[in-house]
Amino acid sequence: MMVLPNRYPIQLVEDINIAELKCPAPAGVLRIQVIEAKNLMKKDVGLMGMGKSDPYCILRLGAQKFQTKTINNTINPKWDYACECPLQDNVSFRGPHNLLHHGK
Repeated sequence: MMVLPNRYPIQLVEDINIAELKCPAPAGVLRIQVIEAKNLMKKDVGLMGMGKSDPYCILRLGAQKFQTKTINNTINPKWDYACECPLQDNVSFRGPHNLLHHGK
C-alpha cells in the first residue's frame, strides 16, 4: 500500500500577490500601424507585359503574429492596419521587416 506524503504549505513572504505571479501586468503596450507601401515590385506579369502584385504585410513580435489583409492587383497598397501587443520588461526589437507578395 502506498501513502502520499502530507502537504504543509508554509508562507515564506507576507506581501505577495498570487494573481500577479500567474499573470503579470505588462510593462507597456506597443501599438503598430501599417499605413501603406509604394512602388512595390510587379510579381504578377500578364501577357501584355503589364504587372501588378497582391501584397500583404506580416508582423512578428516574439510568438505573436499579425497580418494585414491582401490588397489585390496593386503596387501601391494602402492597408490602414493597426494592432497592439503587450510588452514585458525584457523585450528587444530586432530582425528583418519583410513585405511579402501573395501570388495567385
